[in-house]
Amino acid sequence: MARGEYGKSGDTQPVSTNYLRVRMDPPKNTDDAYFYRYDVSLTDKNEHSTNAKDNGREIMDKVRETFHDELDGVRFAYDGDKILITICSLPKEEYQLNGVALEDASSNRISTALDVGGESDRKRSRIPYRSKIFNIKISFKDKFSMDSIAKAANREPLDLSQDAFRVLDIILRQHSAEKQSFFERPETLGFKGAIDVFQGFSSSFRATQGGLFLNMDVCHTLIIQPGPVIDFLLSVQNIRDKKTDRIDWEKAKRMLKGLRVKTSHNNEEWKISGLSEKFCINQICLCSLVGLQRYTKALSTDQRSLFVNKSRRSPDERMEDLKKAIRSHDYGSHAMLRDSGISITTQFTQVKGRILPAPILKSGNDQDLNPKNGRWNFNNLKLAHPAEIKSWLVADFSSNCDMERLIQDIIKRAKMKGISMRDPTANFIERDQYRDEQACVRVDKMITPMEKELDRRPTFILCVLPQKKNWDIYGPWKRRCLSDYGVPTQCIAPTEPTRVNNQYLTNVVLKINAKVDYRITHRPILAPICYAHLAATQVAQFIKVWGLFRLIVCPYCCCCSHTRTSERG
Repeated sequence: MARGEYGKSGDTQPVSTNYLRVRMDPPKNTDDAYFYRYDVSLTDKNEHSTNAKDNGREIMDKVRETFHDELDGVRFAYDGDKILITICSLPKEEYQLNGVALEDASSNRISTALDVGGESDRKRSRIPYRSKIFNIKISFKDKFSMDSIAKAANREPLDLSQDAFRVLDIILRQHSAEKQSFFERPETLGFKGAIDVFQGFSSSFRATQGGLFLNMDVCHTLIIQPGPVIDFLLSVQNIRDKKTDRIDWEKAKRMLKGLRVKTSHNNEEWKISGLSEKFCINQICLCSLVGLQRYTKALSTDQRSLFVNKSRRSPDERMEDLKKAIRSHDYGSHAMLRDSGISITTQFTQVKGRILPAPILKSGNDQDLNPKNGRWNFNNLKLAHPAEIKSWLVADFSSNCDMERLIQDIIKRAKMKGISMRDPTANFIERDQYRDEQACVRVDKMITPMEKELDRRPTFILCVLPQKKNWDIYGPWKRRCLSDYGVPTQCIAPTEPTRVNNQYLTNVVLKINAKVDYRITHRPILAPICYAHLAATQVAQFIKVWGLFRLIVCPYCCCCSHTRTSERG
C-alpha cells in the first residue's frame, strides 16, 4: 500500500537511532556462500531426551573440543536449543557423536523431591564422582544463500523469510555467549524481595527499506539473590516478622520448582523439581540458593512498579550504555561474522525528524496557552468545559487521613477550576475486621452497604487508599464499580494524614472532570499527538485545538477517555 505524502510541518532535526548499519560482502567461492543449518538432538547415555536449555552450550563447547577433527575444524554457532549454523558444510550430512562427558560434579545430583536428610539423600551421597555422559546427533536441514541476504543489506527489494535473518541472530548470540555479555554482572540495580535487577543488552538483525541493520537496545532481567532458601521465601511472600509458620507452602512449591540449591552439610548442588510430602523446615534450612538464576515467576503490583522504575533510563543514559555495549561486543573480532563478509558500523544511524509546533490552546476564560519548557501551566485558569457534580460517594479503605479536610480541599480545588461540586452524598469507611482479608473480599464488603446509593447512579466515587494505586485492591475495585454498576471512580492515596499537596489535588480534580464530563455529555476529548494518556485526561477539559490536527475520538470506556490526534504524514 502506497503511503501519503511526507509531513512538512515543524523544524527538521537529525535524530540518532539505536540501529547500526550492516554491510555484507559474501565469499566469492560459491561453496562457501551459504549458511548451513543443522538440527541438534541431545540425549543422555540411556537415550532419554535432555533439555538443552540447562547445559546445551556447555555440551556443544565440549563437542567442538572433542570432535574437532571429525567436524573438519568447521566453526559453528549454536542457538542453545536445537539449531546449529555453519558457514561451510560439514563433511557429512549426519553425525552421531557419543560419549561427550561434562566434568561437573553436580550434574548427576538432580533431586526429584526436596527430601534433604532422608533415605534418598543418603543413597545419593554415596554416588562417587563421575561425569555425566551425553550423546549428540547432528543432521543437515537446509541452507540459505548469503547473496540473498547481501541484497537485502544493499537495499534491494527481496522477499526473505525470517529464518534467513534468524541464522544471523544465532551467530550473533553465539558471539554474545562467548563473551558472556547477555547481562553484565556489575550492572545490578537493586530490588526488593530477594531479587536483583540485572542490566544487559539485546540485539537482532532487521531488514528495512534502508537496508540491513543491527538493532541494539538496553534490556533488564530479574536474578535471584544467592542465600538461604528460607530467607528467600520470607522475602518474596513479604513476611516481615520472619515467622516461618506463616509461609504459604503451596506458593513456595511453585516458587522453588526448577531452582538450583546447595546443601550446607555436604556442599552438593541440587535442582528442585518439587517438595515431598514429608519435608520439614529444618531440612530446607540446610539449603541455599545458587547465584545467577533468573526469576521467572509473576511479580506483585509493587514489584512491577519498582521494576519499571529501576529499568527506566534517560535517552542520554541509554545511548551511553549502548556505546559501552558496542565497544565490549567488538563485532569485528567475531570469526564467523568475518568469514561471512559481515561488517557492522560502530556509529548510530541518523534519520531526519521534525519538531512539530505545539497546538494552539484556549482555556475556559478564553486565554491563549503557550507551553514553557515542554509543559502547560494551568494555574489560576478555569476549565473549558467544567462539569456539574451533584451526587458523589466516598469509599475509605483504612487510609488514616483527615477525611473531612480532604473532602473540603477537593471541593475547594474543584470550584477554583469552575466545577460545581456539592458535598458527598455518603462516606463509607471500611471496618477494622476486614483489613487483613483478600483484596476481592475487602471490595465486596465495601460495595455491600453502598448498593442502595449505587442504584441511584452517583456521578462518581472517590476511593481513598492507604497505598499507591498499584495496590492489590485497585484492580478489583475498578472492575466492580465500572463493570457491575457503570460508575466512574477516582482513586487517590494521600501520603500525608493531615494535609495533601495542592498540585496533587488539582490533578485529581482534572481527572474527575474528564471522567464525569464525558460520561454525561459524550463530548470529544481533545489532546495533541505524542502526549501520554495521563496528560490527555488531565489536560482535556482545558483546551480547544485549532488547525493542524484532525480529531480521532477513541472512547474506550466511561472512566477512561482516550483520544488521539493525527497529522497527515
